Amino acid sequence: MNYKQILKLIDTLISKTKCRELEWSSLINSYNLFKAPQTSFLESTPFLEDISMPVTGSSYYTEIKNGYIFLIGYSTSQNNTFVKLYAQKNGADSASEYASTLPDSSTEEEIIELKRLYRLVETIVTSCDDILEDLFSD
Repeated sequence: MNYKQILKLIDTLISKTKCRELEWSSLINSYNLFKAPQTSFLESTPFLEDISMPVTGSSYYTEIKNGYIFLIGYSTSQNNTFVKLYAQKNGADSASEYASTLPDSSTEEEIIELKRLYRLVETIVTSCDDILEDLFSD
């Protein structure tokens, strides 16, 4: 995908998340859904020169028509963090990376929009509003 298509993808994910067309969940209990590319688990990040590992408690997914979209949070051995956006078709051997908050991997605009999507998803998934609404409706 080119730069404009990636921005359109992220913008669409933001819009559909805001209007609750996409339901995001924490990946903490469903990590087996994500089929990481071979280099994902022990990759050397270009600007940090250290090892990064996915953090399931900071990773999210949503199911779409023919697969999944993943926002995977990573932590490095130097306590830096970054996020990557993946898509994975049902039955695929591995997910495909589309965007990252790493400066050498994406444009500044992609990084800003991906962070915006991640914060939105994180806020929705960790919100207690739905629990409180259920309490009040009982």
